[in-house]
Amino acid sequence: MRPIKFRAWDTVKGTLFLNVQNLYDFCDLLRDDRYTFMQFTGLLDKQGKEIYDGDHLRFAYEEDLSAGVFEGTVEWSADGYWQIMIDAHGFSMAIFSDKISEIELLGNIYEHPHLLQEAPRHA
Repeated sequence: MRPIKFRAWDTVKGTLFLNVQNLYDFCDLLRDDRYTFMQFTGLLDKQGKEIYDGDHLRFAYEEDLSAGVFEGTVEWSADGYWQIMIDAHGFSMAIFSDKISEIELLGNIYEHPHLLQEAPRHA
């Protein structure tokens, strides 16, 4: 079972806070619009770094017709699973797919908003 962990982006100060689930006033923070919360997915990248909602990844995808190296942003799917959004057109894939490997954390979209630009595909 994965640990339940959160981090929070302070939209006023532009600061990222880790392990906010351990704070005494965590429930009060959840009601404060000043903070954007990101949940831990339970996955680690190839360097052992924790992957959260809002993280931007580079990864290898291995399938006959669309193999290559991609970049995308982690988000929670409306269908109830973690997915990687590949582009602004809605192309995505489940992060727990056995076709994904070599996951590398590039940063998160709050500290590095330039990562939201359309992600490149590397052949």
